[in-house]
Amino acid sequence: MKARMIVHRANALVATRWKNDGGATREIAAYPLGSGFDDFTWRVSIADVETDGPFSRFEGIDRTIVLLDGAGMSLTFNDASEHVLKQAFVPFEFVGEAQVSARLIDGATQDFNLMIRRTVARGKLTVMREPGAFALASDVRMVFVARGSATLGLEVGLGQTTLGVYDAAVFDDSVEEPIQAVVSADSIVFAVHIEEIDEPAGFA
Repeated sequence: MKARMIVHRANALVATRWKNDGGATREIAAYPLGSGFDDFTWRVSIADVETDGPFSRFEGIDRTIVLLDGAGMSLTFNDASEHVLKQAFVPFEFVGEAQVSARLIDGATQDFNLMIRRTVARGKLTVMREPGAFALASDVRMVFVARGSATLGLEVGLGQTTLGVYDAAVFDDSVEEPIQAVVSADSIVFAVHIEEIDEPAGFA
């Protein structure tokens, strides 16, 4: 089967303000197609955090957050533990059920967010920091450019596509040909790996 790839350009992402008006979220992609917060298998977004406050809780969801821009924030959990998210492009994982309060260190931040419903999938985020050509693992479902640029290509079917800052490419789970990512100098690229436990229908 010929592979499919959907490219999400940064300038096409739509910002949705939070109910508390403390920030905004730009959804990049969710799987399966048309899924909402109650039934997505995985979801990727960019959040603009503008004020201190609590995170929304997501039962049954494993979360990964990565600082993209800004001085960062201090995350305090309900067990009194704390994590300072201040180093850009370093993933931090936590469970969506946790009560988390965020305190901005020095002004607004911009963050990459990966959510995975643990009853139907497991996954992780890896970071490519060095320039060069990389063969992506077969479980990669998304490539996101956090800084710089990258070129994606398949040996068969898709040709080549260049991604700029905050552009993303989502791959159909039918991809069988080797996927290659060529990361430019001074670039940082994220790869989202997803392994489904129970296969839902659809693609986004």
